[in-house]
Amino acid sequence: MREKERQRLTAAVEPLLEPGERVMLVGQAMVSTVSVKTQVALAVATAVLSGGMMAATVQPSLRVVILTNQRLLVVSPGIRKVRIGGSLPRGLLTVTRLKKRLTKVQFDLAIDGQRQALRLAFIFTRRDGMQFAEAISDSETTRA
Repeated sequence: MREKERQRLTAAVEPLLEPGERVMLVGQAMVSTVSVKTQVALAVATAVLSGGMMAATVQPSLRVVILTNQRLLVVSPGIRKVRIGGSLPRGLLTVTRLKKRLTKVQFDLAIDGQRQALRLAFIFTRRDGMQFAEAISDSETTRA
């Protein structure tokens, strides 16, 4: 993500932040919560119901992810305004299943008290992905 775009998103999200909260990292990631088992089950079910004519799939969506000193925000950027699609307290997040590949970094964020994890994949922005994983892991060690 270009620096100019980071600055625009940071400025757009600042009015939505809590008092004392500040933006630490901004990046783009493919965000999903659906497990592979659910994806396969959906594809098989639609193929069977349609007589093999089609198969539906669930695809992660590209979102802007903003890490502040207090929470992780999943943002849907618009032309005129930014909409926060989700917000997770930073203290409840744990990085699991970190995978470093040639063109991407992917990891799951386990949320304390929840069964389902949030999967983030930083494609072609490995540096951003590693910065997010390290920052969240650092907050894990400071709270332990």
